[in-house]
Amino acid sequence: MESNLDKVGPIIAELAPWLGASTQGSIADQANSAIQAVRGLGNRLKELCGLPTTLREAGVSEDNLEAVAKAAINDGAVTYNPEQVTLDDALAILKKAY
Repeated sequence: MESNLDKVGPIIAELAPWLGASTQGSIADQANSAIQAVRGLGNRLKELCGLPTTLREAGVSEDNLEAVAKAAINDGAVTYNPEQVTLDDALAILKKAY
């Protein structure tokens, strides 16, 4: 969500009330609040059932991140991203998730 904030911030902001997040402030504030709410849900799942929240916790080796990035940019689901995703973009996102 964060990597698409500049492109689709208003759409992300629309999620805020449905996530119980703050609807106060600017559209950017509301979008960031929605993103934090999603993170909170991930953390709650981790607390309840031990769900991993990082790639490292999921057992992904850092050495494999480039291969995962290559697979991601060749996956059909990436066509639904609001911006073109390059290998460098995908790798940066994966490193942040590591």
